[in-house]
Amino acid sequence: MTHIKYITAVFVAAAAFAGCGFEGHGVIDGIDGIAWRATTSQMIKGGTTITSVTLDAPESMPGDVLIATIAMGSIDEPVVPSFTPPSGWTFVRQTNKGLQSSLAVYWHVFDDSEPSSYTWTFNQAEQGIAWISSYSGVSNADPIDVESGILDSSMTTSYTLPPITTSVANPMIVGAYAGHDPGDAAIWVSNTGMSRRSVVNNGTTRSGLGIDDPWSEAGPTPTYVATASAPQEYALMHVLALRPEE
Repeated sequence: MTHIKYITAVFVAAAAFAGCGFEGHGVIDGIDGIAWRATTSQMIKGGTTITSVTLDAPESMPGDVLIATIAMGSIDEPVVPSFTPPSGWTFVRQTNKGLQSSLAVYWHVFDDSEPSSYTWTFNQAEQGIAWISSYSGVSNADPIDVESGILDSSMTTSYTLPPITTSVANPMIVGAYAGHDPGDAAIWVSNTGMSRRSVVNNGTTRSGLGIDDPWSEAGPTPTYVATASAPQEYALMHVLALRPEE
């Protein structure tokens, strides 16, 4: 059976440099122990390029697994963007759009001696968006069951996360979209069937959406489609399945 879930993006300008994001906390939406706990987000405003981004640590407990999404870029850069994570963070994947944009994902197990914030540094000046979400009930030894990333270079209003097939039951599916458009940045809104954890843009051309979905089955996951009310020039996307603790 094919499962399809839809996300709709509403085209709205961001208002402030400090970030335009949906942030919250509370252990909810879990199946067999995996639950979202909290999310924080940040952005680097369009027209302002700097060489690092700092995110507040989301509310977490020791043993929680944190997933960070860093989506940065700048036009006419000489090399592909690269990011140096804070100590203790593990790289998952980076997906690139030429020299213009990159979406990178990392994970980290929260302990009882964490800083109040985390900083990623860049190899060159960038602008963009970033967020961190924390989850309880995830395997600390091997938190990611499967993951994939994709670049869709189509100028369109509809983007689909890459398909994955889980090897365990009751994973938490965590997805990220990072769009680029020629006008004002979009605000992404999720429909029934998945939870919107981060909605952030940088006030100009770069926007992102973080979602999750507790999935009960081992095997192919649903098809997650994002639809925008205005065409994006391209989108970088990533999806992973968090493995429940045993």
